[in-house]
Amino acid sequence: MAKILMTVDASITRNNGVLRFMIEGSTILHEQGHQVDLLLDTTPADPSIPLTKWFTQVYQTPGDANYPNEIVNGVPEINFLPERVERFKQGYQTTPQDYDMVLGNDLHSSSAMRDLHPNAHHYVHTASLISNENLTFLTDDFIARERELARNMNCFVPTDWMKNNYFPNARRLGLPLTNPEQYQRKTDGRGKGVLFFGEGTYRKGADRYVDVMKTLNLPARVVASSTIEVEFAGLNDLDQRCFGPDETQEKQEFVRECRLMYFPSRGETVSYAVLEACLSQPVVLEQEHNWTQQHTNWCYLTTQEGAEKMIEDIYEEGGDGREQNVRKYIDQSLQDWKDLINPVES
Repeated sequence: MAKILMTVDASITRNNGVLRFMIEGSTILHEQGHQVDLLLDTTPADPSIPLTKWFTQVYQTPGDANYPNEIVNGVPEINFLPERVERFKQGYQTTPQDYDMVLGNDLHSSSAMRDLHPNAHHYVHTASLISNENLTFLTDDFIARERELARNMNCFVPTDWMKNNYFPNARRLGLPLTNPEQYQRKTDGRGKGVLFFGEGTYRKGADRYVDVMKTLNLPARVVASSTIEVEFAGLNDLDQRCFGPDETQEKQEFVRECRLMYFPSRGETVSYAVLEACLSQPVVLEQEHNWTQQHTNWCYLTTQEGAEKMIEDIYEEGGDGREQNVRKYIDQSLQDWKDLINPVES
């Protein structure tokens, strides 16, 4: 049995992509007989999130920390804070410190663990590391620091495409999804509505979704945890939801009952929303955004100019079935996690 420590700097408030990554990965590792602990530098913002359900032990740096909440032009601005790195170093001292591997999920904790553990790895979640434009709420300095970190320590990326094009020294570790069957359609028919899954932000392409849907006037199905930059009000037959960490089954049902997903996000690595939607429906992406190129085998790529026609055609006639190819990626990711501790040489 191996012991793995996962680290993350964010106050955990919802089941976002990074938390999903850690939960799903921990589930696979536990099934392989390994122990997975979690280290935080702050308490979860929502105490009802059952972290001990998913991790063997949960540790946090002693003492409270109040980090500045910077708002610039009405949106958050997230800066690199050296004190967070130091807090993670302090927090690590509260753990047994006998881990076979440490997996950091952000710049702060990975920076700390790089100095403390010989087998520390950083996982690339930040979309702007594979983009020429920073569309996140992170500062440019933050992005530059993380890009340098990822190039100078052990690093994991979710696809071979990212490894070949951006981080040649990295190792592929696909996004884990342990229960894909739950996203497959349970009833006959093709569902109803055009799905958007993500925050109401420009990075996620929420503005594009709203503009296109107003033109097409098709039923809108939206899952959005916030509408900090873009509102969805006024769309035809709008059904807008936000699911908590304990509402996984409700989220799965909502996703699989849609007819297709339109996800014009301007920046991703690999999106859980895309993986999940592909298990039940065609997913339309815009090829102007380079992250979409790694999805050509299981998504429908279009130009921005051609998006409306592609959505309309697929909504009426259906796709060609390529979305079913997503299972190959999901199965490959499962094997990546099984091989995490003792990888098979390719």
